[in-house]
Amino acid sequence: NARLNDLLGGLIADFRACPYHPQGTVPEFAQEHPWRKPAPGMLLDAAQAMHLALTASWMMGDSLRDCQAGRAAGCRTILIGADAAPAPAVDAVAPDLVAAADIVIGAHPR
Repeated sequence: NARLNDLLGGLIADFRACPYHPQGTVPEFAQEHPWRKPAPGMLLDAAQAMHLALTASWMMGDSLRDCQAGRAAGCRTILIGADAAPAPAVDAVAPDLVAAADIVIGAHPR
């Protein structure tokens, strides 16, 4: 996360991670949890902590679960990847992060 934020010039205000997985090896985390995608828990927590309007936000990810979480939180969604294809929870597809950023910038003219 630190390296990514460094590459982006420190633009990321905060990171969230979910340690929970039903088949995890750490007993206290070996379960489903509201933060585990496709549930929107991490996004809802971040929105509350940072006073974000999720309906004015975008969730970008490289898996359909990312987009499903974004949709459940009320965000617009972009599925990123060379093989990305439209799906019910996906508002747009992009081959890479730069193309995804272009979609967001295009949706919000200055």
